[in-house]
Amino acid sequence: MRRPNPHLTEWEQALENARSFNTLLLQLRGFGIPIVITIMGGGVAFAGNIDVPSIPITYAHVILSLIAVSVFLVVFFIWRAMSKTPKTSLSRAEKREGCVLIAVPLFSIGLTFAFRRHASIDPAFMMANPAVIAIVLFGLLLLLGLYGIDRCYYYRLLIGAVLHAETLEKKLGFSLTTAISNETPGDHSKTLITTMYWLPTFGALLAVVSLAYLRVWTGNTQSSSGASLIKCLMNALR
Repeated sequence: MRRPNPHLTEWEQALENARSFNTLLLQLRGFGIPIVITIMGGGVAFAGNIDVPSIPITYAHVILSLIAVSVFLVVFFIWRAMSKTPKTSLSRAEKREGCVLIAVPLFSIGLTFAFRRHASIDPAFMMANPAVIAIVLFGLLLLLGLYGIDRCYYYRLLIGAVLHAETLEKKLGFSLTTAISNETPGDHSKTLITTMYWLPTFGALLAVVSLAYLRVWTGNTQSSSGASLIKCLMNALR
């Protein structure tokens, strides 16, 4: 009887591992991101009807600065962790997306000080709805956690299994994994993954900035209740 080729058996196991990691990634993205968005939407709808103590607008500058620093640290640590493995390192597009997220709160602070300098330090102005801002920030933390597990852990395991399968195929004379990899370049797939998380994160950051500075931008100094927030939005649209 012919002895089974050990390389063939190992190649089959590598493909099975790659399929398992790919299934885990699809489940994480298919269930994790919608759940986080649902939590944010439900939390915002609930928090919008809660009256919380008014928070002066000066605290918004501090909160947005902390957000910018936090996003920078996340991007920096991910870049450092990925730089040791070129196949899974951050692409140029991913780095640009990270820079945009860092710039959103910083740009909003600079824009507010440039056009509403006196109002931005006036204690009469309050943040539009602190409870909603807190819920959105909580959702941002969940998104960043999901992204870290996806991009920095399971995706690296998937690429490791694929690369090992390609090495075995060279010994076996196969080209299945290589042909599939050639149709999905590494930078392309990495950028798509990051963009999938980047879009809701970018939208949440815009929501935080808008709620934080809405009263300053519209010149409204009323208390931050749900009804007054709607009135403030209506005045801004007129």
